[in-house]
Amino acid sequence: MKKNDWFVSITTFIIILSGIIISVGAQASETQAHQILKDMGEYLKSTNQFSFRADISYESVFTGNEKIQYGATANISLLRPQYARSDYSGDERTSQIIYNGKTINYLDKIRNIYGTVESTGKIDTALDQMLKDYDLSMPVADLLYSDPYAVLSENVITGSLIGIHSCAGQRCYHLAFTQKLIDWQIWIEEGSKPLPRKMVITYKLEPGSPQFIVRLSGWNLKPALSENDFNFSPPENASEINFLTMKNKGNIL
Repeated sequence: MKKNDWFVSITTFIIILSGIIISVGAQASETQAHQILKDMGEYLKSTNQFSFRADISYESVFTGNEKIQYGATANISLLRPQYARSDYSGDERTSQIIYNGKTINYLDKIRNIYGTVESTGKIDTALDQMLKDYDLSMPVADLLYSDPYAVLSENVITGSLIGIHSCAGQRCYHLAFTQKLIDWQIWIEEGSKPLPRKMVITYKLEPGSPQFIVRLSGWNLKPALSENDFNFSPPENASEINFLTMKNKGNIL
């Protein structure tokens, strides 16, 4: 073999080997990312009830791609299989949503209006109904389903483990996933309590690629909730409206 041929062969081999290593590494990273996400989902599934606080910031894009950021906080409570509640206070709305296994109840505290619609079944059914029929959703609703991993991973194209990074003072697995319409990241606490601590969603096909960012804190897996915590009583002088009037408004309650 001539010297130049030997050099070319070695170089080609190194390039091919590097490609194989990168490919195997990427596959391992994706497998790890899905396993970590699944572990989080299983951990939440194992709980009969929980509550947490969501600190939210989100962007709206205006003419000329000007981005304006808004903020909100929400206190979320869940008691399986048929009770969920969100108390939301933000720059654009202050509202409440309560599901009690029989009805979905929505209250706009600023305008003092409310709507009630029948919804019998479990939390999953109510969440699907809110989104499909009324374009309404609770903050980080995917975490409230009976199988969070199945919902979160449903339309995922690729996933990767970015690393172990700090989030709110906790060591967290930093994961990134891509889908057709969005890219999203999630920070999951390392250790025996794999709780989600932060999520970032990028709406990559929308003008300006706005982001939705939520930080999750105050997790309580034994909040001693009861059915009474999910009673809905509209304020005095509140006006009832048809639930359908909220359709296509894309509210995050």
